[in-house]
Amino acid sequence: VHSMRRLFSFLILAALSLSLPKQGGAMEISAAGVPPDVVGDKNYARVFSKLAQNGISSFVPTFQYVEVPRAKSLGFESDFVPPCQASDPAFAALRNSSVKLILPADILYPNPGQIGRGQDPLLQLIECAGRDNIRAVANYDEAILNGIAERHVKAVYDHIKSVVPDMPVIMVHAPMFTDRQEHASANRRSDYLRKVQSYSRYGDIVGFDVYPHPAPLAKLTTRIFL
Repeated sequence: VHSMRRLFSFLILAALSLSLPKQGGAMEISAAGVPPDVVGDKNYARVFSKLAQNGISSFVPTFQYVEVPRAKSLGFESDFVPPCQASDPAFAALRNSSVKLILPADILYPNPGQIGRGQDPLLQLIECAGRDNIRAVANYDEAILNGIAERHVKAVYDHIKSVVPDMPVIMVHAPMFTDRQEHASANRRSDYLRKVQSYSRYGDIVGFDVYPHPAPLAKLTTRIFL
């Protein structure tokens, strides 16, 4: 649950988590999570079909549906991590769709100190899903805000490039929050942006999370999924 809390704060199908450029200039839209009523019975064929029908081409397989006051997830992330087999329903449905996976490092490598030790989860997932069905790996989410050391972000990037050199790595930073102490002064904001620049060396695609709605409204909207 802790890693899910760090991953995404508001997960609905209509919320577009990331845009990746395609060849030719077209935009690729990715979604993080799906509404509980769509995935509740684990009919992944229906899930991927609905994603594709709504123009979603990449999917982050996280199933948190509430962030505050306590993070809640359906727990279906386990269907998209090792141990796994190519015949598993989740991966069979994925291969039969046009949707690709974006794999979060928070799930792949929850312990940065263990990266590169034992069987690699990314390579295992490639065996189950197929390389063509994995769009990218997302480095640790909002790493600076969440206090993740730059060396750990670098370790993820270097390791992925060593095992799958052509795998894109995404880096998503937190925005600057006007109501947080760490962004309260010009000096602190400048320091944050310097860290952003340094951390961004370990992402091929770099962006920011954007939360345009005020915090009180965000707390209210999550209640529709309770």
